[in-house]
Amino acid sequence: MIDRCLRESCVSRMLTDSHQHSRWSNGLSADYLKYWSLTHRPFLEQSFFQGSPQREAIAGIAFFAASECQYANLAGPPRCGTSVLLQHVASMRGLCDCAVDMLTSDAKGMQSESDLQIHLATALNLPLNSTLNDSRDRLQKNLHSGVRTIWLIDRTTPATANLLQSWSRECPELSIVVACQNLCVVSTNDHQRIDLNPLELDDALQYVQRGILHAAGDPGIFSDAATVRLHELCHGRIADMAVLAEQALADAATAGHRFVTTELVDAVATRYTKTARTAKTAAAA
Repeated sequence: MIDRCLRESCVSRMLTDSHQHSRWSNGLSADYLKYWSLTHRPFLEQSFFQGSPQREAIAGIAFFAASECQYANLAGPPRCGTSVLLQHVASMRGLCDCAVDMLTSDAKGMQSESDLQIHLATALNLPLNSTLNDSRDRLQKNLHSGVRTIWLIDRTTPATANLLQSWSRECPELSIVVACQNLCVVSTNDHQRIDLNPLELDDALQYVQRGILHAAGDPGIFSDAATVRLHELCHGRIADMAVLAEQALADAATAGHRFVTTELVDAVATRYTKTARTAKTAAAA
């Protein structure tokens, strides 16, 4: 039992390596899709999945949009689908009863107030040499038209998140939601915390079945026991589940299996861990 827990912990740490995810997903052959009669990759190309954590997070953003709060932090463990959630929210119509204009940005490169202004101007489709007053004029026009502008900012560092919070107080025409995993905050009168938690087991079972069904496959090719094991190894983190589930389908096809088993999921996770260790060792050399 102790060995199993240690292995799950080790696999979980290795799964947070996004570069390793890319290497694995890009290396998959399309042959397994023909084997299972799938129209596309059921997990890596699945449309937005709304489990209980996603619905609760969206409800939190909708509550924020309808409130007078100017700043919110979307928090949760890595690999829980924060980026995908923000993209989905930005594309939604009818998020709440009020009119909302959603802006989106990635926080990479945001280190100073001038950086924030450049990113805001880009999000507002203004020239890069626009001033903060130009952006505020656009935001005030939206506000006078009854439209609230909410800026969704992904991959935010704690330092940038604090800078944005200060900025939101000076720019009441703009409401800001930052996705920052390492910022420990609680909700206050002027700051709302929105959580995006890992999938519960029921959600994980639905996620796997939905992915295969949407790819025109038979959900029976991924046994419930295998999904339970997948959920355990990934601790419910949806992005990790997608990578391991896809590779498990490919390995099962290569071996000529009729469905994915728990043993195969374990084998994939073990190989993934070894590959990640080898890559890290080589990078450190």
